[in-house]
Amino acid sequence: MSSKTNNLKFKRLKEYDTIWHPESTLVFKSATEKIVVGRYVDGVMIKLDDVTLEVCKDWKFKPDETLLKNDDDEGEVSGENDDDDEGEEVSEENEQEVSGENEEEEEEVVGERIEEETEEVIVKEKRKEEVSVQQELKEEDDFSIKFVFLNKYLNELSSSVDSHKKNSEKEIDILKDDLLNKNKEYDLLKNNYDQLEDQHTKLKAKFEGIKNFFS
Repeated sequence: MSSKTNNLKFKRLKEYDTIWHPESTLVFKSATEKIVVGRYVDGVMIKLDDVTLEVCKDWKFKPDETLLKNDDDEGEVSGENDDDDEGEEVSEENEQEVSGENEEEEEEVVGERIEEETEEVIVKEKRKEEVSVQQELKEEDDFSIKFVFLNKYLNELSSSVDSHKKNSEKEIDILKDDLLNKNKEYDLLKNNYDQLEDQHTKLKAKFEGIKNFFS
């Protein structure tokens, strides 16, 4: 029985300005007062009766006790008046007409809900598209920013390489000049060495001649 009372879903009855429970067919006094005043079966409003009371017990809903007293009083009056049968037939016709109107109103409510749900789906799709476009724009902006930084980095790197190359070329030129000067110094020293060696050879030859003279 507890499974029946879980996840109850109610619908609106505009004609009676109240709500009802389609699964049990029970109709309530109002949206705020959930006491049973009858049943809504096949588009027809059935007043509180024994069947309704059994359904109330089965679904654990409280019936409107004031209607029970009124129904007893109306039963006594109807037993005294023969014309009430004709009134009941007219009321049944009215109830059928009302039920038809209620069905149309329910269809309109369903149509309105479908339109609202469709509008919600369209709005969600538009939001998704807007988010997608914003995401793409953001990615493009991020790419542009990255490209700018990359271009700046490459320019700085190129400038640094050029500067290093120029400095290296200057150092190479200086080393070449130093090497040229060293070669000149070497040539000068070698020339001096050759002269000294030549003089040494001549002096040695003279010394040998004097030595042989006195021997």
